[in-house]
Amino acid sequence: MTEPGLEFKSRYEVQEELGKGRFGVVHKVVDKSTNQKLAAKFIRCRTPKDKEKVQEEINIMNLLRHQKLLQLAAAFENPKETIMIMEYISGGELFERVVADDFTLTEKDCILFMRQICEGVAYMHSQNVVHLDLKPENIMCHTRTSHEIKIIDFGLAQKINPDVPVRVLFGTPEFIPPEIINYEPIGIESDMWSLGVICYVLLSGLSPFMGDTDSETFANITRSDYDFEDEAFNTVSQDARDFIGALLLKRKEDRLSADQCLRHVWLDPDNHQETVVLSTDKLKKFIIRRKWQKTGNAIRALGRMTNLSNSRRNSANSNPNTPRTSISGSLVPRMGSLEEEKMNGKVENLFTTSIVTESFDENDETAEESPEAPKPPDNGDFESYNSHENSTLNSPTTTEELDVPLVASSDITDNVPEEVVDIVDPHELSEDVLTQLPKDLTGEQNFKAKKE
Repeated sequence: MTEPGLEFKSRYEVQEELGKGRFGVVHKVVDKSTNQKLAAKFIRCRTPKDKEKVQEEINIMNLLRHQKLLQLAAAFENPKETIMIMEYISGGELFERVVADDFTLTEKDCILFMRQICEGVAYMHSQNVVHLDLKPENIMCHTRTSHEIKIIDFGLAQKINPDVPVRVLFGTPEFIPPEIINYEPIGIESDMWSLGVICYVLLSGLSPFMGDTDSETFANITRSDYDFEDEAFNTVSQDARDFIGALLLKRKEDRLSADQCLRHVWLDPDNHQETVVLSTDKLKKFIIRRKWQKTGNAIRALGRMTNLSNSRRNSANSNPNTPRTSISGSLVPRMGSLEEEKMNGKVENLFTTSIVTESFDENDETAEESPEAPKPPDNGDFESYNSHENSTLNSPTTTEELDVPLVASSDITDNVPEEVVDIVDPHELSEDVLTQLPKDLTGEQNFKAKKE
């Protein structure tokens, strides 16, 4: 249960900002009675629906009391804001830890990390909770020198009834399982596919299903089209390949469960005494690409926001019954308030009619009207990039980094109303992103945080 917001100020001292996300900001706080360092996530709740969504996340986290899962200490409610008090995680993302100069990655290290991840997921699944957003950014190190990991970000997690089919259409393209793309019932097995992808990337630095576009990535996933032919796998054991292969199975019922993973021969550290060093060159490039994807998505989202804002201003000055153009380019009839209310209800009840991804389809014409996204350095210069992006890569945070939810490839979403699309608030963007934007995109008059 949440406590009154006034209680927060009397119990915690707010310190420096740790990070920002779509819906709020995270600060380090100190418990005045114990001097314990914690993280406070301040989440804006403009509507009852916002509060309901945050409460669902709180309820999920209250179910998950396990050392490998980020722990919720308390929650406070103000009229337009909810504050979640969580563990303070200072170690940064696991993948960034293992590519650091002071870390030598071996297959045995990967086993220890994957074992911890499976322990957390096994507990989660024992509570009938499915995470639905397992990806490298959501696997954190507890401290900068620790090998202990934490799974974070339960914003998309759901408690499911195995006897009641649930379908969703959201996730991160490279990590979602075939059943989500095919709009088939999900289950706890859906997380296991994502674990297989994470393991593949950790061992090789390669993304097994990534295509040139989201559509191509989705096609690779639905065909379960991957291999171990790259030279990066020359030093990876057959047990590791078998482990991945037992997770990346198209039929979810055939995948290993988290408990079965913990009994797999590969996850027994005693069976792997060799300390062959794995190259992290490709993993460094993978991390850089993921960071630049997010920057590019934010810029493209801002461009779309400008187009949408201009369109709405034009619509406001025209006949209110005139059809308007949606983000996807199709005409959408102008609705009165009652019709809009019905549409909003439909969107809320059919949340799974959009697929939330981290990138646009490259064939989407509207993307061409937006500013060109920056490209990562071709030479894979992780060190110089890391110093340039120091605040993003190394700042301790318990919240997701800038992760703009956008509607995926047009062939899937032609009929999805624009009300489904979340728009990024420009004030949430870090300065290093904003400095790359044209000045006409950063004016406040061009923005509206989210359709209210």
